[in-house]
Amino acid sequence: MKEYSYLITAGILWGSGHPVIRYVLGHDGAVMTSLHIAFLSTLIGLTILLPAVILGRGLDRFRRMGRQGLLLASLAGCLQYGLYPILSYTALGFIPASLNAVIVGSSPILIAVFSRLFLGERLRWVGYAGVCVSFTGLAILLGDYRLYFSSWLGPLLSFSAAASAAVYAVSGRHLMKSQDVFAVTMVGTVQGLGIVGLATYVGSGFQAISGSGPLDLLLVGYWGVAVTLGNLLFYLALKRVDAVRAGAFFFISPVTAAALSIAVLGEPLSLTMVAGVAVTLLGVRMAQLGVGR
Repeated sequence: MKEYSYLITAGILWGSGHPVIRYVLGHDGAVMTSLHIAFLSTLIGLTILLPAVILGRGLDRFRRMGRQGLLLASLAGCLQYGLYPILSYTALGFIPASLNAVIVGSSPILIAVFSRLFLGERLRWVGYAGVCVSFTGLAILLGDYRLYFSSWLGPLLSFSAAASAAVYAVSGRHLMKSQDVFAVTMVGTVQGLGIVGLATYVGSGFQAISGSGPLDLLLVGYWGVAVTLGNLLFYLALKRVDAVRAGAFFFISPVTAAALSIAVLGEPLSLTMVAGVAVTLLGVRMAQLGVGR
């Protein structure tokens, strides 16, 4: 099925962002901060989405949303396209890209827990076991990676990003079922751009963008295109593939990030790290399968 190729491609595109951002933030002579990267990539995403929305029934998409739909999409967008990139990209300034990818990728664990607490969805025993297994894997990873980061602020930011993504996913389930996906994404991206733009202006201004080297700008440009295309491919796949089967392809993103981080950035690799990643991803998949239908 072509939908599976969409999911595979989306996972690879998402995973590639962690080492890209880590490089832009950490190489000698880097001037851009995580806020600049969040602002530029969100702006590029909006530039891609705008013609797609206009050419596909234009303003009718937004009229059908109504005031309540617009409000909910705006609030959800503040989380996914505003708070999430600020937290996740800032974490990459403190911890290895491979560790950030796995922690952020653990959001399905929190989705399963939040769905049980706030939506009343049934969580079978395998789901509870998956939550425990995943946190065990993350503990293994943090213990082994401890030598490669000097502050616990990085993992804390990464976990906060995962929580933000989980809240967005849970709150947006009803929204995505009843509203146009492109319109919801467009509204959310606009709100996110406003948040990261304001944070960038207050935090350090925009001067560093013009002072960045061409390679950094090219890499950030790539990430803006990659994350937007990955999101669109994922949404297109969900039209024909149920969430449980789509969730199986989640593994591609952290594995891609870890592989690229080790190969390109020279990040460490040990059997303990491999075991930690494997245990974490196994637990995440168990948690996904444990959510009742």
